[in-house]
Amino acid sequence: MTLRVQWLSSKEPLAIDKIYPIACLLSAIALFLMLRYNQCFPKDDGAFFLRYADNIASGHGYRCNPGETNGIGASAPLWPPLIALFMAAGLPAFFAVKCLSVITCGLAFILLFSASMLYWGILSGPVLLAALAGSGLIFGEAMGGLETPLTLLLMGAAFFTLARDIRNPYIITLLCALLFIHKLDMLPWAAALALTSGLALRDRRTWYALAMSGTLILVYFAAMKLGTDHFFPVSLTHKFTQSWSGGISRWWFIDTAYWHYGRWAVAIPALLALPFFIRKRMAWFCCIGLAGQALAYSLFPPSEPFLWYACASMMGVNMLMAGIPAIAGRFTPYIVAILLCCGLYSTIAGETIRTLDINNADYTEADRARAGVWVAAHTPPSFRLATGYGNPAFYSHRYVYDYSGLNMAGPSDLPTIIDRFSPEIIILCPWKTAIRPETYFQPPNDKKIMYFGHRITPNYKAVKYFDSTLQSGYDDFYALILVRSDVEGELVP
Repeated sequence: MTLRVQWLSSKEPLAIDKIYPIACLLSAIALFLMLRYNQCFPKDDGAFFLRYADNIASGHGYRCNPGETNGIGASAPLWPPLIALFMAAGLPAFFAVKCLSVITCGLAFILLFSASMLYWGILSGPVLLAALAGSGLIFGEAMGGLETPLTLLLMGAAFFTLARDIRNPYIITLLCALLFIHKLDMLPWAAALALTSGLALRDRRTWYALAMSGTLILVYFAAMKLGTDHFFPVSLTHKFTQSWSGGISRWWFIDTAYWHYGRWAVAIPALLALPFFIRKRMAWFCCIGLAGQALAYSLFPPSEPFLWYACASMMGVNMLMAGIPAIAGRFTPYIVAILLCCGLYSTIAGETIRTLDINNADYTEADRARAGVWVAAHTPPSFRLATGYGNPAFYSHRYVYDYSGLNMAGPSDLPTIIDRFSPEIIILCPWKTAIRPETYFQPPNDKKIMYFGHRITPNYKAVKYFDSTLQSGYDDFYALILVRSDVEGELVP
C-alpha cells in the first residue's frame, strides 16, 4: 500500500513524496530564524562541553583535566564526542559546535516537519513553523553550544517513528535507549515512546530488542564507572543533592515551558485541544512526555533553573499545536489563521530571549572568556586555575578546579579548593555586589576578598579584571583575576 498523507480529513490525500520538499523548505526557514540567535561566545555550560570536546580531540580522553579520573560534568554525555569529531577536522572549537548545531538542527527540523505533516496533515507544517518561531529559547540554546540540537534530533526521530507507524522493535528500543543516555531528564520521553509505539510484547524480536538496548545502557553505565569512578555525570549528582531548598519556585519549569516569553499563546491552544486528541498516538506521546518532565522538575527542582531544561517540553507543546488543524473541520481556515497569529505573538514576545542571549554573549560571557584568554597568555602552563564558569575554564587551557561543583566530585566550594589545592590563579565573577572592580586594587593589598559570602584568603592578590558588562550598563558583573601572592613574579608580561 502506498503511504499517503491527508491534506485535510475532508479532502483528497496528497502523495508522500510531496511532503519532503515542503518539509525541507520549512526547515530552511526555521534554520534562518535560528541563525538570528548567533552568539559570539558560548553559553556558560556550553563552554564546559567545548573543554571536554577539546580534550577528546587532543587525545586526552573524556576528561575535564587531562590525566584525571575525577568524574565528568557533561550532563549530555553524547554531545562532546560529536563536537570533537568536528574539532578533529581542524575547525575552531566554537565554530565546530555551531556547524554541528546547524547540521543537527537541520536534520531535526526535517524530521519534525515531515512527522507533523504525515500525521496531522499539510496545514500542520506552517502551524508548527509558527510555533517553532515562537520558541526563541530553543534557538538561543542551540546557537550557544548546548546539547539542544541533539535533543531535537532524537525527538524528531521519535515523532517520525510514530508518524510513519514504524513498529520495528530494534529501532524503537534503540531510540528509547539513546533518549535516556543523552539526558536522564529525557526518560519520560523514552517511556512515552515505548508506551505509544505499539511494541508487540508477544513478538520474540521485541524481547531481543529490549535485551540489546538494555545491554547498551549497561555498557554506558559500566564505561562511566570504569572511566570516571561514577555511574552518572557528577553535574547531575551535584544538582540532585543540591536540589530545591526553597529558593526556586516549584512552578519554574511549567512557567518556562508553557507561559513565559509569550509561550502561553502556543501552550493554551495546544492544551485546550487535548480532549479532541484522545485517540491520537502522537498526542499521547506528547502528553506522557510533558507530564513526566513537568512532574519530575516540579517535585525535584534543580539547584539552578537553567532554561534549556525546558526545550524538549516546548517542542512537545509545539507538536500538539500543529495538530489542531486536523480536528478543526469546516472551521479550519479560521483556526489556522488564529494559530498563526498565536505563533506570531509568541515570536514577537520571544524576541526578549534573543536580546538577552546576544547581550549575554557580547558582555557577560565575553568578560569571562577574556579572563580565560588572559590567563592562557600571562601564566605558565603549570599554573592551576579555580573557577566556576565554562568560558574561563575552556579559554585558559589550564588545569581547572571547578568550584561550581559540576565538574568535580566531593566537596568543591571555593574555600575548600583553596585549602586543599592552593591553585595559583582564581577567576571570580562578582555579580550584583555593588562593589567596583577597582576596589580590589586599592591598599591594603592583604585585605580579605568577599565572594558569595566566603572570605578569600589574603594570600591572593587581584591582578586583572574585565568589566565590559559593567561599563555597558547591561549588568553589575565583571570577571576578576586573582594570583597567589608567592607566584606573582612568575606571571608573563
